[in-house]
Amino acid sequence: MKAEQDARAPVITTLTAEIHLQATALGVWAKENRRVEFGESQSLQLPDGTLSFKWGKRSVELLSGWDWVKVLKKMGARWTAHIRIKREVDLRQILIDSQPNPKTGKKPLLTPEKLRSIGLRIEQTESFEVCVAP
Repeated sequence: MKAEQDARAPVITTLTAEIHLQATALGVWAKENRRVEFGESQSLQLPDGTLSFKWGKRSVELLSGWDWVKVLKKMGARWTAHIRIKREVDLRQILIDSQPNPKTGKKPLLTPEKLRSIGLRIEQTESFEVCVAP
């Protein structure tokens, strides 16, 4: 099986690169001809498939030269409806404090009993996945 995969790898790599190149060229064509070919539609049905433009999720982004501290400072008292102050459980710190220190041999600060007393437990699950090589 491994030998077969290795034998076919160059062909798959070449075809993958060709598909990417053709898809990129098709995207350029679609953008240049959007008004004529797509009209008001977001998609264009072709005999072998569909070309479509899709909007991603809206997001708030920083302007060049800005950071979140600067934005918060600039917002001041006039923008209080858009400033969130929230108390939340520090999950990262709980994970840290619930793990024994292998270097020192110290027991964890947060034992399973202590965690249970506040309605928590540490969980770790195992998953299985199959990854297809590009």
